[in-house]
Amino acid sequence: NHMTRATFEIVLGMSEAAKKAGMIVSMVPAQSYFDGSTSSFNPSLLNAYVDWMPNFTYHGRNCYAYMLAAATPGTFDLVTIQLYESWSRADQEPTHDAAPDGLLWHDELRRS
Repeated sequence: NHMTRATFEIVLGMSEAAKKAGMIVSMVPAQSYFDGSTSSFNPSLLNAYVDWMPNFTYHGRNCYAYMLAAATPGTFDLVTIQLYESWSRADQEPTHDAAPDGLLWHDELRRS
C-alpha cells in the first residue's frame, strides 16, 4: 500500500511505451489519488481525511498527479477522475455538507 519509486517508473515507462507504439493512453485515478483541491503529496495509499470519515484509511494523496507531472508531455490522452471512490471528497459534499435540498453540486455545475 505504498507507491515506490520503482512503481512510479514502471507505470510511467509502460504508459510512455504504449504512447510511442501509437496507442491511446488514459489515466483513471480515484479522486484522492489525483485531488486538485490540495497540493499535498504522499506515496502511501493508507491516508485518511481527518475531517471526513477518519476511520477510512485507504485514500491516496496525489500519487497520480505526480505521474502526470513526471510523464513526457503528451503521454496521456485522457485523464478522468473516479468520483465514486469510497468516502471521497466528491461524496462528502452531497451526503454530508450539502444543503437539505441536495442541490449544491447542481448549482456548482450550472456556474461552470
